[in-house]
Amino acid sequence: MITVVTQLFFVLLHGVQQANAELPHAFLVSSGVVHSIHERIPEAKQSEYSSQLPQLLGHWPPQVLPRFHEYDKAVWIRGIKTPGKGTYIGQVKEVVIHAPLSVVSRLISEFEGYVQIFQELKTVKVVERDGDKVTVFWERFSPFFFVPNIKYEQIYIIDRTVENRIIYRYQLKSGNSLNFSDGLIVLESEGRWTRLSGFDFFDASWGIVGALAEGKIWSESIQGSYLGDLALKFKAENLDWTIDRITKESEQMLKRFPVSPIQYVDFPKSE
Repeated sequence: MITVVTQLFFVLLHGVQQANAELPHAFLVSSGVVHSIHERIPEAKQSEYSSQLPQLLGHWPPQVLPRFHEYDKAVWIRGIKTPGKGTYIGQVKEVVIHAPLSVVSRLISEFEGYVQIFQELKTVKVVERDGDKVTVFWERFSPFFFVPNIKYEQIYIIDRTVENRIIYRYQLKSGNSLNFSDGLIVLESEGRWTRLSGFDFFDASWGIVGALAEGKIWSESIQGSYLGDLALKFKAENLDWTIDRITKESEQMLKRFPVSPIQYVDFPKSE
């Protein structure tokens, strides 16, 4: 859920990016409308992955996922490249979280509580609810005083139609540095623990950052995502931990198990 924010944070630590205008905030509205996880989101930006990701749910889990029960590195993560688009960042991940589904889903669904888990965030605000479709405004601090904060709105559809499984599909609505963002998170109950699996793709307006080597952009992006997944895992497993403790433990885990060199896999083919 926080992948794009965390990835951009770490890439920006090594460069600057283009500025743009403020994003308008919508009014908070709620209704009982039920949205299909497969439906097209007309107000969101459509990428080549917008329609492909929901199709994966027809044959879940895709074979690319390891479906492990224990993993010494805490987070299994692989890059997925888009042909002809070297800095279109894609990834697939799986995380075993030693906490029940109810705890993990609550942490993910309470968007405005993210600022207590992820240090790079300034504001996360739900601006509109339409049944199980939620629009969320994000703002995170820029690492440079001369670069504006990263701001964007993302639309989420949350599906709870299958027992012991919760699906989050998200897609970019607008932003000052993102061109496209598409993702899919699947939470599955495994008794006292939860399996988190997901795909995430984003394309950014890199600006001066684009002068960095392509490999550097990839490594910083995957590292940022890895740290974000660790933060969620540690918070779910230790609800009393402070944000400072979460950050410290996540960084120590990264030092023990660095994500470089990145391993890559292909995007699963629809069956």
